[in-house]
Amino acid sequence: MCGIVGFWAKESIPSWEVLDKLFIESENRGQDGFGIAIIHRGENRQIRSKKSGVPYSKCHRQIKDWIYTNDSPIQIGDVIIALSRACPETECSSSSTNMQPIVSEESNCVLVHNGAIS
Repeated sequence: MCGIVGFWAKESIPSWEVLDKLFIESENRGQDGFGIAIIHRGENRQIRSKKSGVPYSKCHRQIKDWIYTNDSPIQIGDVIIALSRACPETECSSSSTNMQPIVSEESNCVLVHNGAIS
């Protein structure tokens, strides 16, 4: 089963220590890949996402830079959705092409799931 994290920056921007702890704990549920999306608040809601075919512990520095030093860093009111993937037995590997989160720019939504969807 995958490890899923959701965080709403309702009143303040989360420290790296808080997010890092959540992401580390999610890796206990899945070590085959990591994906993250940030839904930015505001009139022109923007969704940014990053996917990796390696576990969080192997990409945490890049994730930190992406969250805080990108052109569009996290702000108060934003939502973070992340997933540490547990590759099903029917798939032999994880890659960024089959990683979550699934982002629909057209529908302006983000999806993560913890099992088969049919």
